[in-house]
Amino acid sequence: MQRAAESHLDVLYNELIAPIRPLLDGCTHLVIVPHGPLHFLPFHALRQSGRYLCDDFTISTRRARRFCAMPAERGQCEFAARGIWSSGSKRAGN
Repeated sequence: MQRAAESHLDVLYNELIAPIRPLLDGCTHLVIVPHGPLHFLPFHALRQSGRYLCDDFTISTRRARRFCAMPAERGQCEFAARGIWSSGSKRAGN
């Protein structure tokens, strides 16, 4: 059962995080804004090659309404795609 769960977490990482992972270099915190059934997904447990997402980032989740009201702070990475917002020491994509 554990192998099956780990396999699912790997697949979900590859679908949700891997496409944007290069844009998150230098970021330290992810704010994830899930939609629908993704509210039940343990994002911190998504993994790739045995490494969990929470090994590389601190992670928070927000409701969409609350996310839209978040002010941008100077010096943070700001990147929104698939409901993921990250903050850290540089801007994503730069």
